[in-house]
Amino acid sequence: GKANGTAPKSITHPAMLYQELPPFMRDLAERKTVGARALRFTILTAARTNETLEGTWGEIGEIDGAPVWILSAERMKADDRHVVPLTPEAITLLGPRRADDAPLFRGEAGGFPNAGVMWHALQKTKPHPLDKDGRKVVVHGFRTTFRSWAADCTDYPREIAEKALAHAVPG
Repeated sequence: GKANGTAPKSITHPAMLYQELPPFMRDLAERKTVGARALRFTILTAARTNETLEGTWGEIGEIDGAPVWILSAERMKADDRHVVPLTPEAITLLGPRRADDAPLFRGEAGGFPNAGVMWHALQKTKPHPLDKDGRKVVVHGFRTTFRSWAADCTDYPREIAEKALAHAVPG
């Protein structure tokens, strides 16, 4: 929290309504750019932008035979290791396995992609998706889309959805 003991103000990022996500994902799937693939992966994993763009193949593994993305505490905002189950679609987006230090998504020069690559993919959507208040959707907003979907369409407790977003859950 802040020095006066209050929690920092939560920022609501412009988010796509989850009902609009399936056609958006189909549109992204038709594009073969690194940005479109990275954005789909980010949406499927409810990750933060930098988590995807700075991801390496060494973070992809298995737990009990199931594919997972294991982000170390050092890479996480909450300084706590985060394990993300990977769907077959997410695995397909990654393509063939490469060296452990290779980026999950390769930028133009073969290294890590530029920070705006997913924003560019979002900008290429015509018309640009808007949130319920008419603001342009941003990449980070897809985490809110996930949270809304989890609350409205699943029976999972709130704490499970918060953990999926790698949010600290008091307890």
